[in-house]
Amino acid sequence: MNKQYIMLDDGNKISYMTYGKGKKVVLFFHGLVGGSYISKDWKKEIEAKDITLIAIERSGYGDSSKIKMKNVSQWIPIAKQIAKQLKLSKVDLVGCSAGAPYAYVTASALEEIVEKVYILGGVPSAYKDSVLKHYDTSNQEAYKSFMTKPMNEIQEYYKEQLNDFKKYLEKDEDDYIEKTIDENLQQDCFGISQECKLQIENWGMCLSEIKQPIFLHHAVNDEMVPYEAAKEMTNYLQNCSFEEIHINGDKVHISSISQAFLQLLNVIG
Repeated sequence: MNKQYIMLDDGNKISYMTYGKGKKVVLFFHGLVGGSYISKDWKKEIEAKDITLIAIERSGYGDSSKIKMKNVSQWIPIAKQIAKQLKLSKVDLVGCSAGAPYAYVTASALEEIVEKVYILGGVPSAYKDSVLKHYDTSNQEAYKSFMTKPMNEIQEYYKEQLNDFKKYLEKDEDDYIEKTIDENLQQDCFGISQECKLQIENWGMCLSEIKQPIFLHHAVNDEMVPYEAAKEMTNYLQNCSFEEIHINGDKVHISSISQAFLQLLNVIG
């Protein structure tokens, strides 16, 4: 599986990988420590469905250029160029965790193309007080600190975190996690760090103007994105439904997203 590239009008590039060869096209937006690599389980299920999944690597992720953005809505011209160059006609969107804001803004940008939006364990609009209040005090302070903290400081923090994580990462044939971490480190954690800042900044869009149906899936005991914060999004989206995920164990955030994604493939494909 090789990466492909979209050359933007300004000379920057967006990289992506394609999985499956089905009729139904899905644009996939990865999480905070993410990229276009996916697990073997996901690949197997996608290939068994009538689906083509295009995993987009955002600014500063994978092989994509480090494009400086002031807010999430600056993704709009990029989304339009992606749709044009890939000759997309009808697509669904899947936004996982930190990919949620980009699924929302892409739906807004491509109103005639995007049919449905699926948000799995999605990061909510934390720049709204009504959402941020559902995070504990330490996470509220962390979010607010990203607004003023220099990018290089955030980058150094995440490089240290990822390098430490790699020390304890077990070797596996399914090495998509290791590849993803390595690529984020090669990019000096630019994508991760920029998105930490953009999540807490006003996204520059009106969520209530998104017309497509949006399906929110979120674990009740998600340890990373509070359930109540995620559910608050139903007050800002005009055409949405909210489905609770009940799952126990460690790493509920990641596990619930994977569970919801695999179930979702049966609906889409």
